[in-house]
Amino acid sequence: MKWRLLIGSIITAYSLTACQTTQLSAGAIPQPQSITSLVAEKINQPDLYFDKTGQYSSTPVKCGFYRKVLGKIKDGGWVVQDFYQDSQTKQTDPIVVFHAEGLRDFSNDVIDGLVIWYRPDGSRESSTYFMRGKPTDNAMTYDKQGRVRIVDDLNTDGKTQSLRFYTEAGKLIKQMAEVDGAQEIRYWYSNGKPAVVYKNDNTEAWDTDGTALPYGQSIYLALYLDSLLYEEKDGSFGNIPSEYKCEQPLSE
Repeated sequence: MKWRLLIGSIITAYSLTACQTTQLSAGAIPQPQSITSLVAEKINQPDLYFDKTGQYSSTPVKCGFYRKVLGKIKDGGWVVQDFYQDSQTKQTDPIVVFHAEGLRDFSNDVIDGLVIWYRPDGSRESSTYFMRGKPTDNAMTYDKQGRVRIVDDLNTDGKTQSLRFYTEAGKLIKQMAEVDGAQEIRYWYSNGKPAVVYKNDNTEAWDTDGTALPYGQSIYLALYLDSLLYEEKDGSFGNIPSEYKCEQPLSE
């Protein structure tokens, strides 16, 4: 399951809809359902291989992935689990491929239910619920210590309603959404007090005691608060890039 919600570098490409007011705790980590219990028939299926772009391959590919087929479910779909080829570590927990012909499809289009992704080092990376191939509810990005750092609030069409960014301590520091037809960006200090609001090309900002700041200082304050946001190494933000860095040789 290579293709996920890439949050940082394509953040401006999202179509933001109405702002969601319900706040999800940054510490709320979705728990995997008992997906393996859905297996109705175990199948002796060889592993399937994919290259680093998610294209099917008949043989193992360096920097690619492989998929274990855990069995069939009653409605004709499958339970599978994906792994990194080089590290032999899991890329996902078991997931449901609802499409009967979807085993060789490494996209999200054939996925149903909760998906949890992992980095090659084994740390949890992100999680999203899918309804027949569409992401819904909340998409979360975790740092390597398992803390929620980015929450993408999605509607039933899989479109972003708001993006929320948290500090290491779980404090909401930034939110991006569309409000009254205009993009709005809000920042907060770690104590919860408002710091910056950007809307309709207008910027307002306050220091920690609530005193209004001039425009120039508000820009620097926003840049400083942005510097506190979670950022993955190797040039990505939120989730790993489409081609993850790998240096280990294929296992013999």
